[in-house]
Amino acid sequence: MKKSSNYEDTESKPLQKYIKHRILLPLGIDESRIIATNLINAYYHDVPNRKIAKNYEDQIIRAAKKIGININMYPDRANGAILHALNFESLARRKLEMTLERYPIKHIITLGEPVYQVLRERYGLDSAPKIKDILRSIVRNPPVVLIWQKKLSLLPLPHIFNENSPKWKFYKDFLDKHLPLLAESYEK
Repeated sequence: MKKSSNYEDTESKPLQKYIKHRILLPLGIDESRIIATNLINAYYHDVPNRKIAKNYEDQIIRAAKKIGININMYPDRANGAILHALNFESLARRKLEMTLERYPIKHIITLGEPVYQVLRERYGLDSAPKIKDILRSIVRNPPVVLIWQKKLSLLPLPHIFNENSPKWKFYKDFLDKHLPLLAESYEK
């Protein structure tokens, strides 16, 4: 697995296991063929979750509008995605675009609603606002999108979750039954 700097230090072992065993193996992707990175490349003392973002929602929305973030593209404005969009725009967008220019990347797999929503909004993707809606429409191929003048498949997946939770049954079913059907889309 080609790792961005500090990948092993910053990502948890359960997350690495989830990526390897629940995503890469069913898709038939060898770890040596991927670039694993944090899209935002900015860490918070407090995770920008629903509670934290809700407390600062007005400030976050004002700052987002000021730099041209289309807040209407985010279904739940208090989920932290707009905060991620602000950080992406100020800290990581150019780095992502340079990576796309430099490497022969053909596929992007995102983890979590905020990351997917940031890409959707910042690159004007014409796709459903929620990961669940995208996954319901996938049969054998992930959707193809245009990001930074490059056609890429975009597979938005949930972040690591508790598989025993009934709330996550849809995602568990997708990972178990439908994700392996997408393996043909990813070159061997």
